[in-house]
Amino acid sequence: MSNYSVVIHGNGKIEFNGKQYVAIPGEHQARIAPEAAARLLERFRTAAFFEFKDHYVASVTDNPTYCLELAIGTKKKTIRDYVGPWVGMPILVGELEDAVDYAADTDRWVSAGPGTPAAMQQAGIAPNSEQAGEILIYAVEAGKWEAVRSLLVGGAPVRISDVNHAGRSLLRAASFIPDRESQYEVFKALLENSEVHADKAGIQDALGRVAGDGNVEVARTLVAAGADPMLLFRDTYQSDGKPDQTYLMRAAASGTWEMLDDALSRPHDIHTVDSQGRSAVGHVIWSAPPVEDIFPLIDRLLTVGADKQELTRALADACDSPKWRDGLMKRGADPTVCSSRRK
Repeated sequence: MSNYSVVIHGNGKIEFNGKQYVAIPGEHQARIAPEAAARLLERFRTAAFFEFKDHYVASVTDNPTYCLELAIGTKKKTIRDYVGPWVGMPILVGELEDAVDYAADTDRWVSAGPGTPAAMQQAGIAPNSEQAGEILIYAVEAGKWEAVRSLLVGGAPVRISDVNHAGRSLLRAASFIPDRESQYEVFKALLENSEVHADKAGIQDALGRVAGDGNVEVARTLVAAGADPMLLFRDTYQSDGKPDQTYLMRAAASGTWEMLDDALSRPHDIHTVDSQGRSAVGHVIWSAPPVEDIFPLIDRLLTVGADKQELTRALADACDSPKWRDGLMKRGADPTVCSSRRK
């Protein structure tokens, strides 16, 4: 999680201090129009900022803390927000937090935005330097495809040597982008680079990951770039294990219809199992949230050849879930697998 502070003065001066996990660390300055600073201040006044509580702190762990401060003359107030919405923090406070970041354009230093190239130049960072490569991976992780393309065109290196990212390819980093549209655009930008395109192992690894997440457009893009859906993939949670999962298993695990149809449209063996004995049917159950209705996907796999043996193996993972257990038995799974498990 990024650790930084930003101060916007009434005259428009911006002071940024990137402490940890930011694209461009250190102290930096910039300016916005005084009128923009005045508009931001007016938002605080309209929201009656000084009337809010000083603390909105939830009793949870492992979340970021936000501190929002307003000083007018000798009058000053700071709000500490730690998962504030869970404990009644007004929406306006979160909106003001975002408004400060937006007005200061902290994105240029924190991840990568339209202002990043100018911020790099101001900080004396050469576009083909090792630090530019680190900024590139921040842009990839943040899903900032425009910045990714700009940095690559500028000559940013694609091999990562920083201790926080060592051994992590850009393609692997891109496979964790949560927003599907952003992920698709980032992959397109990356694959336009000849050195990234030559990373066949990275392309193959990324295919298994995006198939498991159900991003079919990215999966097709990776196949077009040379990934082979006929090869086996590693479990995404055991990256050092032996590849034992088919493209169809990863697609079934995604729970996404279009992803499953894509896998079924390619050569496949519906009966193949992984090292744990799970077929594509088993991966539907193993990966689905407990309350999900899995049976439309199960029925789809049955129509293309999944059999009783695969249903029974899947049932072994669903004995403690009455809805799934009964539905699998109704479709032909052997109920004795659950009684044997209890013994």
